[in-house]
Amino acid sequence: MKHNLIKECWSVSQRYLNSIVAGVIALFFAAVLFAGCKGNSNGDRNGVDSAMDINNQKIDDSVTAVGNNEAEFMVKAANGGMTEVQAAKIAQQKATNDDVKKFADKMVTDHSKLNDQLKDLAGKLNITIPAAIDADSQSMIDKLNNAKSKDFNKTYMDMMVDAHNKDVDLFQKAAADVANPEVNSFITSALPTLQSHQQMAKQIQASLK
Repeated sequence: MKHNLIKECWSVSQRYLNSIVAGVIALFFAAVLFAGCKGNSNGDRNGVDSAMDINNQKIDDSVTAVGNNEAEFMVKAANGGMTEVQAAKIAQQKATNDDVKKFADKMVTDHSKLNDQLKDLAGKLNITIPAAIDADSQSMIDKLNNAKSKDFNKTYMDMMVDAHNKDVDLFQKAAADVANPEVNSFITSALPTLQSHQQMAKQIQASLK
């Protein structure tokens, strides 16, 4: 009788212990999942897609004076500008060609100025622009960081030709699409600078072949 009682108590204790362990494991995985979701949320909130969503809501609520064309352009321009400054700062450290280094210096100066102008304009018009670059742009930055020294000059200039082709195309299309005069003025003043960068990048790229 005493033996059976001890055995039963031991069995109950084991079941109780197992339930506690299972509960602790469940709580651990829940905490990990929550932390992961929270991290993703913060990343998205600073990104291009999130900025687009926020601006769409602002436009729907009529709390900004501009429309979708202006908001989309400003978000894309901000992403491109931030990316080119980050890329140029890497090139300032890793480039071995003097022309590439000078080009990188100019990119930091010119695009930082344009980024500041765009940020001021966005604030004035109550448009949200991203605080972090998107995944495609980050892949470009990662590629530059990982590029071998012997390949860096060409890798960077190839990227800059492609980036400025996209910049010029974005600004030219926006010039025809946007209605807000202040956004249009920014586009008109920035476009010659971007076209100059585009030509410089192509010339340096050709000299490296």
